[in-house]
Amino acid sequence: MSSKNESNGVKVLIAVITVIGTLGAAAFANWENLFPDKVSSSSENPELISSDIAELEEPADSKDTQSLDTSDTGLPEGDMGRQLETESFIVTLQDCKRDVSNIRCNFLIESKEDMWLALRPSRAIDVSGDEYESSLITFGSEENSVGVNKQLLEGVPIKASLKFDNFSEEISQLAILQVVYSFQLGAEWTGMPYATEFVRLSDVSISR
Repeated sequence: MSSKNESNGVKVLIAVITVIGTLGAAAFANWENLFPDKVSSSSENPELISSDIAELEEPADSKDTQSLDTSDTGLPEGDMGRQLETESFIVTLQDCKRDVSNIRCNFLIESKEDMWLALRPSRAIDVSGDEYESSLITFGSEENSVGVNKQLLEGVPIKASLKFDNFSEEISQLAILQVVYSFQLGAEWTGMPYATEFVRLSDVSISR
């Protein structure tokens, strides 16, 4: 009796193994149909992967940038539009131009608040080491050699310039341009004495 049971058990085991093997083979053969989401998209669309990688590896400086137009000034890019910012106002260099032996450096000055600003005699040092003191200060509609005091309104730029005489024609660059100023905050002039300060630009090109 026991041998008959054992024989039946073996037959059942063989039948189970056969069914499992058949199902496994069928599943393996139809794996892509049964599990389509598991198939890598790289084999179907390799261009997508390569373009994604190219976008990730694109250097930051390859993006389009806007540069200042210096065609009207003759200045190398980087001189025109150079700014110096203080707590109260912003000085923007427009150009430094030669007229025979004279140099005139032009600025825009924009105040961050209502204030009084005075431009004082300033100086320049060329790349050979010679020093020059400004011979004429122009600020808005006024000019003289000793200084111009002007009321500035918040956010409204105003033109200014410094003139320097007796420059050698061989000089095409300033090592230092130092703009000396003093100021008083507020819309009303109180007559209080100014504290003298300065802003400074280095390596300024001279155009013709």
